[in-house]
Amino acid sequence: MTEATSLVKNLKRRVLAAANVVSEARLAVERGNFIDLSGLETETEAILKEIARIPAEDAGEMKNALVALADDIDRLTKSVQAAHKQLAAELSELGNRRRAAKAYFLGNRQE
Repeated sequence: MTEATSLVKNLKRRVLAAANVVSEARLAVERGNFIDLSGLETETEAILKEIARIPAEDAGEMKNALVALADDIDRLTKSVQAAHKQLAAELSELGNRRRAAKAYFLGNRQE
């Protein structure tokens, strides 16, 4: 096994691991849980630096894995946006209820 082949194999494994982290994060968001992706950015940057070291003829093998990771990140982004929208609606409703309760309380106090 050449060094380039070994590097490609290792990078594919790392990209797959990153994709798994993103998929798990998407599921967590959809369940209403918080996520921490602080290590993902560092790992993706490291992967991209390593890809730059691969000879061009071997780099093509990484395309499918990277496209799949990008698709996973896109799905995560959409899930986070949907969760944010839902949370904003819930907070707005809570604010409306608090204002109504306050108005009711103040109205009854003055009587």
